[in-house]
Amino acid sequence: MKKPSNFHVGRIKLYTVRGPHKDGSGRWYWQGQAFRDGGTTTVWSGWATAAEAEQIAAKLLAAGDVDRPREPSLSAPETLETVTDLCETWVAWLDTQLKIGDLTRHGVRAYTNSTRRLVGSIGAVRLDALSKATFDSYRLARLDTYATSTVRQDLKALQRAWHWAEEEGHLPPNSKLPKLRFGKRDVATVRNHRTPSLPEIVTVIGQLAGWPRLATLLLFATGARIGEIAVLTWEDVDLTVATVRLKGKTGERTVPLSEPLVAELVGWGERDRSTYILGVTPKMVTGHLGTLYLKPACVAANIQPFTPHGLRRAAVDALLRAGVDVGTAAAFMGHTPEVMLAHYRTATLDDQRAALNRTKLGLLPQAEDQALKCGVSGVSSK
Repeated sequence: MKKPSNFHVGRIKLYTVRGPHKDGSGRWYWQGQAFRDGGTTTVWSGWATAAEAEQIAAKLLAAGDVDRPREPSLSAPETLETVTDLCETWVAWLDTQLKIGDLTRHGVRAYTNSTRRLVGSIGAVRLDALSKATFDSYRLARLDTYATSTVRQDLKALQRAWHWAEEEGHLPPNSKLPKLRFGKRDVATVRNHRTPSLPEIVTVIGQLAGWPRLATLLLFATGARIGEIAVLTWEDVDLTVATVRLKGKTGERTVPLSEPLVAELVGWGERDRSTYILGVTPKMVTGHLGTLYLKPACVAANIQPFTPHGLRRAAVDALLRAGVDVGTAAAFMGHTPEVMLAHYRTATLDDQRAALNRTKLGLLPQAEDQALKCGVSGVSSK
């Protein structure tokens, strides 16, 4: 059924925001708005055909109700049942606000994208059954793919949609929105801080090709941040002396390149000095390397997924396990020794066992050991 066109009845603008009704009556859910007190206000909303909506608006004008506060009894509001119902109805209403200039196209697009993600994940959940566990589950699932700010934006969009539906009388009886909290503690519990082993990195690199493979090699071989690799141009690389200049948040630093990586870059083919080494935009690298390439490669290799930043932590571990002094390792990573040890070093139980074997901690000299045994024997004989 074709959607009815928007139209005016005097000072009232009528818009369809949802429909057609599933009962087959040909009715759509309309919103009637009029200018009042320097802004727009909703004077009527409800299910109706275009002709019925026109009659209702005309009666409001004739009775002078446009200039009075909205009466809740003007129409029986639609009761929304699920998150999908809420999101779709709210987005349709947002579209009417765009048409009358109360919202920008960018704002409506952002809310639309947020509701699309919400519907795809928790759309079937009933509004009267929403709980804190629902949102904890949503955060856990979405933070594996999207940035923290994106997930927070989605939940704020749901909150705005809920408050709108509450004002319009669309919510089921006794429904209540749980508190939406999204602090740093929540992020820390679900973020992937895993540090991969060298065999795992080698295996995953074998699953990759093209710029994602080269990017992953560069990340591990230089210990760089993904943003530093994303903006690398051929001007930053000197293949003659095997060095690369990295530009990060702690300033510029030059680090050496291994022979295999130099050969990889030579095979990649040097281009114009000002072009990106990876051949794609920095936004493509930072936005898609982890989610579209690295994670699927881990899954294909039956390896627990790790992020591009996990390769930076792995580089720190490799340097320190090889016996490189802390000052040199910190210079390589572009950090102070304190920051590097506090945030990037992952000491495993195997590392601790290796330290125990190298230092001989807990091993007594033979003479003392024999004396101790005698003492123990003497005590036990009494």
